[in-house]
Amino acid sequence: DITEQKKIELELRHSEARFRAIYERAGIGIAIADMHGHILEANPALQHMLGYSAAEFQKLTLDEISKEEEMIEERRNISRILLSNPKASYSTEKQYRRKNGTMLWGHLTITVMRDDHGAPRYGLGIIEDMSERKAAEEERERLITNLQEALADVRTLGGLLPICSSCKRIRDDKGYWNLLEKYLTENAGVTLSHGICPDCERKLYPHLYDDSGERKKRQKHTSAGGSA
Repeated sequence: DITEQKKIELELRHSEARFRAIYERAGIGIAIADMHGHILEANPALQHMLGYSAAEFQKLTLDEISKEEEMIEERRNISRILLSNPKASYSTEKQYRRKNGTMLWGHLTITVMRDDHGAPRYGLGIIEDMSERKAAEEERERLITNLQEALADVRTLGGLLPICSSCKRIRDDKGYWNLLEKYLTENAGVTLSHGICPDCERKLYPHLYDDSGERKKRQKHTSAGGSA
């Protein structure tokens, strides 16, 4: 049936066009490799992510852009999951080596493309750039570590400290008397700012307060020549 055959060919061309449009315009990396790990195609997003041209990718293997220990685990999982289950996919987080030598964190999802008899032919990998997310996670872990260390210092300071009842100096574990500000800065990483509390202000500047203990309101001064 020529009409039916034409219809099938038209649908096939439409499917290929949709795949090519997604492949070319996708904002995430897409790679196609044979079952030996040779890269056959890499879309523009992946070329941008790793810095290789399309021609350069075709001369590379997955091993050359991956860490060895991660590839060992990846092959094991592909054999265990993908080759045994035609509908399965495999996802993991791994690092890729850019052309300039730096590493990029990516989230990888792999599926196997098969022929009409179900035999594995190609691997289709979809790679999402996770570099910013990983950097944020590392920064979060660093902040948590710093906070935990600071909290440990605060707990240490929360114990019994010898303090002079007159000058308020602190005696350290070596027997030296230090100013409170210096002790806190060196042992707890605290940076102190200075102000004056109301009680001390009343004691040091009594003229600012009336007989009831309330702070006097600021008054405007005038002179014969006008306001000052």
